[in-house]
Amino acid sequence: MSKATLNTLNKILHLVLMPLLIMSLTGKASANEVTIEAEHLLANKTQGLSTYTGNVIVKDEEITLWADTVDVYFDKNNQIQKMVAQGNQTKFHSKQNNQLTEGFADKVLYFPDDERAELIGQAKLSQQESTISGAHIKANLKTEKIEALSNTTQKRIKTTFQPTSK
Repeated sequence: MSKATLNTLNKILHLVLMPLLIMSLTGKASANEVTIEAEHLLANKTQGLSTYTGNVIVKDEEITLWADTVDVYFDKNNQIQKMVAQGNQTKFHSKQNNQLTEGFADKVLYFPDDERAELIGQAKLSQQESTISGAHIKANLKTEKIEALSNTTQKRIKTTFQPTSK
């Protein structure tokens, strides 16, 4: 995969996952108002877990995430350790600089300390006409690396890039 291709994919992940999962769910360092809607919230400080269930929608001015369940795991200092959004095709979209980025997966994991994200199960990222899909997409935002994996039922990953105008 070329460096330009990796840069495009990393930009997609950085624009979508980083603000959504760090700023939106923690409420820290966000310049935008964040709204989380769900049918139920169970917050347990002793366990360090907040669970939103039932048609969960997380929104700010640029990003929207839809999931059946969103679990946020905290350490003893109330810092997020892990976030898990899952359900029947969890999806998100972001519109920044008039460019729509969309992502789909059965489960989205985010680890803020490591700046790692994983899209698991029928995973797909797209921006305009460019897409990457596979059974499992791993992204490390610190090292700017992306890995797409197949499984036994989906034998190959697929990447489609459309040329950009200069």
